[in-house]
Formats: sequence, C-alpha cells, structure tokens
Amino acid sequence: EVAELGIACGACHGAAAAHAEQASSPFTREWWRWTEAADKQIVNPRKLAAERSMMVCGHCHGQRVPQPIDRIQEIMTKGDPFNAGDDLSRFYRPVTRETTVGEYSFANRFWANGSPRLTAYEYQGILRSACFTKGAHENRINCLSCHSMHEGDVKGQIKPENLTDKPCLNCHQQFSQPSQLTAHSGHKAESTGSRCYNCHMPRVVYGVMTFHRTHDITVPDPQLTVAQNVPNACSQCHLDKSVNWAIAAGRRLWPGRFANAQLSQDEMFNQPEGVRALFAGDALTRAMAAQALGRAELMKLDPNWTTPFLIEAFSDNYPIVRFFAAQSLAANDPGLPKPDYLGTDAARNTAFEKWWAKYRHSKTETRQEVFSLTQALRARRINLDIEVGE
Repeated sequence: EVAELGIACGACHGAAAAHAEQASSPFTREWWRWTEAADKQIVNPRKLAAERSMMVCGHCHGQRVPQPIDRIQEIMTKGDPFNAGDDLSRFYRPVTRETTVGEYSFANRFWANGSPRLTAYEYQGILRSACFTKGAHENRINCLSCHSMHEGDVKGQIKPENLTDKPCLNCHQQFSQPSQLTAHSGHKAESTGSRCYNCHMPRVVYGVMTFHRTHDITVPDPQLTVAQNVPNACSQCHLDKSVNWAIAAGRRLWPGRFANAQLSQDEMFNQPEGVRALFAGDALTRAMAAQALGRAELMKLDPNWTTPFLIEAFSDNYPIVRFFAAQSLAANDPGLPKPDYLGTDAARNTAFEKWWAKYRHSKTETRQEVFSLTQALRARRINLDIEVGE
C-alpha cells in the first residue's frame, strides 16, 4: 500500500511510526530535548557513519540494479527492501560503465574513464573520488559535507557558505591563505580559476536540460580529452584556447604532476576547445560546449568570437544542442529574438540568416571561414546519443 508519493520523510529518516507514536507525548518530546542519548527510533543521516549516510542519498542519487539481479521480482511484487540506515549493498549495486543487464549496456551514461556524465549518478561519482577513498574512515567526505537536509537553496540544498571554498578548506586548510591558494591553482586567489568547485567539480554532467557539477572530485587533466574525449576543467573555462594549450599550461604550472604530458599531434586539438567540442564532440559534449560558451560565470569571452560559432551550431541535428546554442545566443545579444530550437527547418533557417546578417562584419572569422572549420570538425564527430533512459 502506498502511504506517500515522492520524496517523503521516510526516504531519509526510515520507518517512523514508532517515533511518531512516542512523539505524541509532550513528556517524551521534552525528554528528547534534554537527552542526547535517547533512542528516538528514527534515522538521522548526520549521525550515521559516512558510508551509511551516503547510502541514504545514493538510494536515489545513484542508479542501481538489484543484487542479485533476479531480486527484481521480489522488488516488483513486494516493494523496495531498503530503508534509510540499511546497508544498500545488501540489496543493490550501483550501475557503472561496465554494468550490463542481458544485452543492454549502461556504458553510454559514463565518460570513457568511467566518470558519470548524467545526473542521478552522484553516488557513483563520490565513490570514485580520492576525497572519499583516501579519507580517514572516521572523517570521510560524504553528501552532508556540502549539502544540508533542511537548509539552503531548494534546488541543491546547499547553504550559501557551502557554495564557496569552505567545504574543501575544512580538510585542505593549507590553501586557506591567498598566497598558498595562488601557488596551488596557478590563478589569482580571487579569480574563478581558484574556486575549488570550478577546477575539481566542473559542470560536465547533464540532466534536466542543464549541466551540473560532477561529484567525481578529480584533478583537471587535459590529456584525458585527447586520449578518451573526456572533458577537462581547464578547457571548460579557457574555451578560446586549445587542449594542447591547456596541456602545455599544465606542464608549466604543475611540473610535478604533468612534466611528462605530451601534446597531441592531431591538428584538431590545436583548435579552441569551445569550437572543437561544439562541432566534433558527441551530442552531450556539443550541448555542453554550447551552454559553456554563453555562461557568464566562467571567463568572459568576446561575443564577436563566440556568436558566429553558436549561429552555426543552431543548425545541429540534435535538438538539445540547438537549445543551448539558442540560450547562449540570447545571452550574447538580447537585441535579437531567441531562435526557436524546435521550430521548423524553414523557421530555424530564417532565424539563422537574421543572426548572420547582424554578424557578417564580425572582426573574427568570416562566415565562410566559420563554415569551413565547422564542416571539417563535424567530419570528425563522434556519434553517441545522450542516453538518459530512466
């Protein structure tokens, strides 16, 4: 019998009938206020060990398959056996790039290095992170290191101070001083290039028609873009610079880690990464680049440079790429009507020509130069659908 629909109290606090019954007594409630050790017969994720606390969140924010797989019959007929506070691994195992069910593979939901590229896989991301795997058992990072259950903004449940570097500095206190932070990041301490989230949790995860921060907390590595078409945080900001530029910058700024990093001999990776990703990437990569080129929170880019490429991207055959291209075009130039990304071919062509008419005297690439470059990059395109499938 369904008692509540959606994300209700029990999803995080477990079965609470006994708790509610006891709480009906004002004497019991007063006793609880004064006695920390009282058994309230309720689960508080903050009081669980890091692994168990994360399992409460991972039950929803970590797509999974039954463990063992034939338990699906029990789940479908008797209901979900997991309750908050339980060991999630007794009932489920998180989906990974290697997971298959029969002939179906989940590989497309992850980047080639195994990092999630869709939302609802945050649990998998944090389980891969050194912040979790190398953390002291009693002080491991978990979801509540940044998020709050009943505080902060309604979308992310993050308090304002946790939108800053504060959660990271709780452990990495050596970077609390501006001089130390600059030496670590290679950027001015007050710049976006020194924000922990931007470098270690870039927006490379797609869901609900936007891009979110990955929960796979990693060190930026432009070589992964060359080797496996995995996006890197450096190029998410420096969209007007090539991946090879980012590799060279890594060798210069962090020689201890990247001294042996090799530049790609592929000319494609000498193109600005915003442009290369926008036309040569798979559908998700193209959509990500289209949004990033119009996102003001990153480095401010010259609209006279970005707009011609966004106009050309509006002819993409994938609707979500056109959606982000239209959003970024409107952000670049509110003076022209935002193109309808779902319009007919004729309507989209009309909007396409109107935008080109305004930018035909751009001081950067001409229309023919843009077309020639984008066609060459499209010939290298990776055909891989955005697969959500939930």
